[in-house]
Amino acid sequence: NNLLSTAVDECVSTQKNVLFELELEGCIYFVAVKRLSDTNLTMITLSDVTESRENAKRREEFFANASHELKTPLTAIKGFNELTAINNKDESVRKYIDSITRETDRMLTLIGDMLKVSELENAKELNPVPVSLSKVVDEAIEALSSMINEKSLKIELSGDAQVTAEPGHVYELIKNLIENSVRYNN
Repeated sequence: NNLLSTAVDECVSTQKNVLFELELEGCIYFVAVKRLSDTNLTMITLSDVTESRENAKRREEFFANASHELKTPLTAIKGFNELTAINNKDESVRKYIDSITRETDRMLTLIGDMLKVSELENAKELNPVPVSLSKVVDEAIEALSSMINEKSLKIELSGDAQVTAEPGHVYELIKNLIENSVRYNN
């Protein structure tokens, strides 16, 4: 295989290890080419990761299908509940309507989070760049402002730092932390 021989040549000439994936005869291998120190030997290790990749693909498909199958009826329940709330004249029923609203919102958020995790796990191309954490926090606070105001909370930010990361991933992480802090704050 040309890819393998090129990797071996690179490892021998640069004295640096080479790692890559190789597809061969329907199987996927994780290949490590390593120069053994203090020798003229080069070691090649092939690990069959075909089953692992197939499992990841099945998990991705399951998350996508399950979330869609769950989201559709929950959205319908939420809609019917909103109609019930509009037409409700009985205050003793109000607590049940509010409970259904809270729980369907919670489940829809959970399904959205499952989809995000699946997308993050299966991201093919990452583009790490310098990201200002204070800017991301400000954006997340703005996005969650109605939730924050509803609980009469105040969020203060001090300092700034930069990380090299995928901006969307940092935003999701920080937004999730703030959202959980607001949601579960007493």
